[in-house]
Amino acid sequence: MAGRMLAFVLAGVMAACSSAKEGVEPQVAAGSLAQPLTASSTPEAKLRDSFQPCVDKAAGATWPTQDCIGEEFEYQDARLNKAYQALMKALPEERRAELRTRERQWLSARGASCPWDEDTGGQAGRIESNYCVMRKTALRADELEVQLTAITSTPTLESRSAEQQLITSGFVAYASQGITGTSLTCVVGALTDEDGMNQLPVVKLVGDADKTSWTTKLRVPTEYYQGRATHCTSFGQTLFVLLQFDTQPAQTLAQTQLQVVKLALNDGAIQQTTAIDVPGVTKPYSAWVPDVPSGFSLQTGKLVVLGRFFIVGDEAHQRSFRATLDPAGLH
Repeated sequence: MAGRMLAFVLAGVMAACSSAKEGVEPQVAAGSLAQPLTASSTPEAKLRDSFQPCVDKAAGATWPTQDCIGEEFEYQDARLNKAYQALMKALPEERRAELRTRERQWLSARGASCPWDEDTGGQAGRIESNYCVMRKTALRADELEVQLTAITSTPTLESRSAEQQLITSGFVAYASQGITGTSLTCVVGALTDEDGMNQLPVVKLVGDADKTSWTTKLRVPTEYYQGRATHCTSFGQTLFVLLQFDTQPAQTLAQTQLQVVKLALNDGAIQQTTAIDVPGVTKPYSAWVPDVPSGFSLQTGKLVVLGRFFIVGDEAHQRSFRATLDPAGLH
């Protein structure tokens, strides 16, 4: 894979050289590079720290910019191949054919989504296409590394802690969501007592053969009685989980409040928790999100929450709300 793709990138460099007038350095307008080469592209790819300074130093010149992309591609393609080969060895024989098929499909989709027309694309188009290929290669390497971690770090039943076994036996799932481009699934729910009360939000990442990669228990804030994780979506190497907390055990008296928690995809580490407010409402209210995937989703780079609420004391008048959050703002 590395040889074929590197040849593609280098071919772009050579074509740029041959098409230029002798002694004249081809230039690409700075504006044409701002969109594809900024670090804010989503989802975020794990590029080396040296890449953006290399592009900045190129200052829009075609040849140096192509060199930066080619060098970074060579690194990312080697990382992808290393993860792919390790994953092939780690998977049971019956799952390897599936991985090969997915990899062929990914290669085809990468080429189709990074087009360049030699007659009409120009040098800026060539750079954008090569950058697109490099970035998607880095993202695929990220995905394969996460899958590899999910398989190789899964403990056996004998090595699980007593706490982990307790979570497995007392866990009630509310929803599951596949992680795009991987065989991983985010499972959300709650750990309950024998009476089904005192819910504690729990998130699991499940890989091949329903093996649990990691399980994260989420804290119930002191102002709430119980809580549950009800929705999950992914963004690059991050999971976003919707939490719904009750203020009291009696549902007729309780208010429900919403939060979103940001977790690392590779190990479930908690990175940030943020309250979700119903826009434009200043009076005390109770809000909830129905058990449908559209209630919590990623749309055009924004987390979108679609739910219902009522003002405390006016429970008969339920209304809909829509709240949005910027994933990049959840640090």
